[in-house]
Amino acid sequence: MENSKGKTREDKQLKTLKIKNGANMKKFWGLRPYMEVSDFISSVKPKQLLSSEFNDILSKCEDVREYLHLANLAFELEDGKNRQKIIKTILKRALQARQEPWGYFYIARSAYENLNDKKLAKKIIVKQIKRFKINDYFLLCKQNILSKKQIKTAIKSALSSGMKRQRFVNLLDRLSEIDKYSLVCRKFYKKAKKLQTDNDEYDEECLKKEEIVQQRLDQIRNKNTKTK
Repeated sequence: MENSKGKTREDKQLKTLKIKNGANMKKFWGLRPYMEVSDFISSVKPKQLLSSEFNDILSKCEDVREYLHLANLAFELEDGKNRQKIIKTILKRALQARQEPWGYFYIARSAYENLNDKKLAKKIIVKQIKRFKINDYFLLCKQNILSKKQIKTAIKSALSSGMKRQRFVNLLDRLSEIDKYSLVCRKFYKKAKKLQTDNDEYDEECLKKEEIVQQRLDQIRNKNTKTK
């Protein structure tokens, strides 16, 4: 009887944590990526991650999406101590995989969502800022856990990346929508005047993609506002 009550209590705590992290994730990340994984990875059950099959399962992951799928799966495990250890192992392997910058953002989100580790999530993002290409900076607009100092470093990096004026202003506008960054962004608008105004074809394509993402985010935000 006690075991049954204990299990019920743990299930409730797990459910509460999922709801809490889910709410944070929506505010923190915006859209979820489309997670397409192989038939083998999609067939894995949570309990298999506790078995001797674990390393073999990890070896069959082909890209970051499959590691993230397993991390989400591991969150369903009841054993809290083993759950944390398994998720950390999965995310460590995910970080070693070759990937585009967006992958690191989603690994950071998984650390924040599945491990409730804000410090690790920040560390992953900050480490990747210097590796960004021009078309990756819009990813910064989809989260809000970086400190003002860290976001200032990111903006400086964007400023020296060769980004044209309109894209840089676009980045500042998006980041300014996050209250705690608005004052930081305000100081950079004057520096934007020194950037070139003509956008090349590649730059224009990036702007179009960002606008589509922003429209989808706005639609979700409006929908959520109506349902409240």
